[in-house]
Amino acid sequence: MISSISGAIQSNQLINYSYVFSIFNDAKQHYFRLKQVDLDGSVSYSKIIGSNCNSDVLTYTLYPNPNHGDFLYIDLNTIAESIKIKVFDNKSELIYQSDFNKISHIKVPTNHWKAGLYFIKLTTEDRTYIEKIIR
Repeated sequence: MISSISGAIQSNQLINYSYVFSIFNDAKQHYFRLKQVDLDGSVSYSKIIGSNCNSDVLTYTLYPNPNHGDFLYIDLNTIAESIKIKVFDNKSELIYQSDFNKISHIKVPTNHWKAGLYFIKLTTEDRTYIEKIIR
């Protein structure tokens, strides 16, 4: 078992559950199935599914969001050889851009941002990621 997530006791609404899997080894393909245990103790299993866990995918954390401070922090799961950061306001106007090399922690100044919605575009050599930030 990798993890256990407690579910709602009773609900008439759809509830989504998620879990972030940390790769245990260098294998690219992993197989999963879910085990569900009901209140009466009965057990059921999902179908086995495969997932291609490509370790080249960049994972990161942006914080704080919402942002009320002077900086937005971006922590990368690894040292990025090359990454471009662009910030767009809700009118799609570019308000910040910078290129970084061999970095895992980025500090973006936000003290001049007005209240509103912003889009952060992170671009590596082979992928682009877009996140929303509220100021």
